[in-house]
Amino acid sequence: MEDNVKKRVLGAFVTIMAIVLVLPNLLDGDHRKNRLLSEIPQEPPVPEWVDEKEVKKVKIALQDLKAGELQKQVSPPEPKSLLQDEAKDQSIAVDRSGLDDQGRSVTWVLKVGAFKQHDNAYKLRDQLRKAGLKSYTLKGSSADLERVYVGPVLQRAEAERIKKLLKTDHKIKDAVIQRYQPE
Repeated sequence: MEDNVKKRVLGAFVTIMAIVLVLPNLLDGDHRKNRLLSEIPQEPPVPEWVDEKEVKKVKIALQDLKAGELQKQVSPPEPKSLLQDEAKDQSIAVDRSGLDDQGRSVTWVLKVGAFKQHDNAYKLRDQLRKAGLKSYTLKGSSADLERVYVGPVLQRAEAERIKKLLKTDHKIKDAVIQRYQPE
């Protein structure tokens, strides 16, 4: 084929494709507006067996939650700092688990360190985990300290055994036994 014929066929093909792709959009108008509009269905009627007062309480609570009002009221408890072991609970045998006055399980953790460098806290935590001990970190009351804990364990005797193990195997002398308070 000659060059002129090739150019005319190519031009005709491009023109036809442009018409096929663009013409439907032109004829439909601005369909983007129609696609974004959607109607929210009406709220369904409340069944007779539902207490209207409870429904209103839930709606108010949801509105407060959406506005962020409830988050202002809830704050995590401040962790307490101990310099020595907590006293043994005399009502519970050392080698058994038990419940406190409120019926909660009495469990124990060991505070093994507090670090300004978060990486140091994570290194100690990981080292203890490799040794087979359950350990975790928590930010202390002062935001710049990261505390490392081992536990929780159910028996005080087990906590004391871990304390001895930490002292001999890991060279941690200042481990402090305290009651575990879930947050």
